[in-house]
Amino acid sequence: MLAQVESALLVEGAVWHSDGFVGFPDALVQYDGQLCLCDWKTARKPKQAAWIGDYFLQLAAYWRAAEQVYADQGIQVQRGLIAIALADAPAQTFWLTPADLDHYWTAFQRRLAQYQARRGYLG
Repeated sequence: MLAQVESALLVEGAVWHSDGFVGFPDALVQYDGQLCLCDWKTARKPKQAAWIGDYFLQLAAYWRAAEQVYADQGIQVQRGLIAIALADAPAQTFWLTPADLDHYWTAFQRRLAQYQARRGYLG
């Protein structure tokens, strides 16, 4: 899978968002001709998409934050990727389209608002 990465624009760099969060996506890479925001995970056993919803929320948050941070450079992420390294098998991949990322961004915003309300965040 790594052999198909054409170039890396960011590796474990910080991104931040005006909604009040910071994150560290694993990579922003050119992959198969598209700009992809990647988060790498490890697991002992393969996962089902239904089990890793929090990973999708995290990637969507990174996506929106990267969009803000790199707006002046015209960088637009075309895909999201959760890659799960497995000990005895090839990496498992979950690809997200911009529509998927937008869906998970909405869910992330709800969760962030709940967290901020509990913490007494005033914005």
